[in-house]
Formats: sequence, structure tokens, C-alpha cells
Amino acid sequence: MASDKSDSSDAFNPEITKRAADQLSQAMPSISLPKKLLELSRDELKDHIRQFANDTYGDEAKDKQIDAVAHLVHSEYTFVLAGTGFGKTRIAEIYLRLFKPYQKPVIVVLNPLDALGDNQVEEKNAIGVGNIKISAINLTKDILTDDVAKQLVCGDFAFVYVSPEAF
Repeated sequence: MASDKSDSSDAFNPEITKRAADQLSQAMPSISLPKKLLELSRDELKDHIRQFANDTYGDEAKDKQIDAVAHLVHSEYTFVLAGTGFGKTRIAEIYLRLFKPYQKPVIVVLNPLDALGDNQVEEKNAIGVGNIKISAINLTKDILTDDVAKQLVCGDFAFVYVSPEAF
């Protein structure tokens, strides 16, 4: 006999995603970077990002990483195509850390494979960024439940990894 009751352990349900997106667009106040950061000239911003990255990671950021973060700060479309080991993850981490922690920014990262997201989540949960733990989740079709959707809406995850395999 079929049950009308929804089981939160059911596999991926597109309706959950739609409800979460609707709630996010209606309920969440917008967040923005600190005004003093937005008022910097492009060169000053790049210098700030370079120094911030050096202070956080203890090594020099690549020019393309700095350029990508600067584009994100200015809300410009940003696409980075780079090989394994370039440091694409660091771009998102630096950008996240420019926000005030209480704002609960969320970075969505597209991965070609679920396994890559799993590795990133393990790294974030174990090491964090600059010795600060960062909450992360890899959305797979097995993990996207109503409870997880609620956590997403509440900003409980700073990094949300998703791959085409989730759909």
C-alpha cells in the first residue's frame, strides 16, 4: 500500500530544490562585502587581496587568482579554466573570507564528479581555511532531503558542492 507521507530519506526530489530556492529568494536578506572594500580602486583591491591571501595562507597568491577574486568582488561574471593544482579552490576561499562571518555567505561550487566534491568537503571539515573551520556539503542525489534543504536555506553551509551527477 502506497503512503502519502513524504520520507525525508527519499532520493533526490526536484521539488525540494525548488522550495529551497523559493525560500532563499524571499526570506534571506542580501549580503554584501564591507563598504571599505567595495570603495577600493581596482589596484588597491588587488593589493588588499594579495596581502589577505598571503596572511591567510602564508604564500603568494597567483595573479589569476587575485584577478578572479577582484572580479567576484565587483560582481562581474567570472569563469576560471585552469588545470589540476592551479588553486581554483583558493579563489572561492579567499572570496568567502572577505565577507563578515556573521553574514553567512554561501559559495556554490560546480564539480564534474561527486567524488571531487567529497574530497573538498573532507578538506574543509578537517583543515578549514586559514585555520578556521568551514562548513561544507556535497549535494548528491542521496543527501538532498528536506532537512538538508532547510540547512541550505539557513546558510548552515559556507561551501555547497554540486555536480551533474546529483541530477
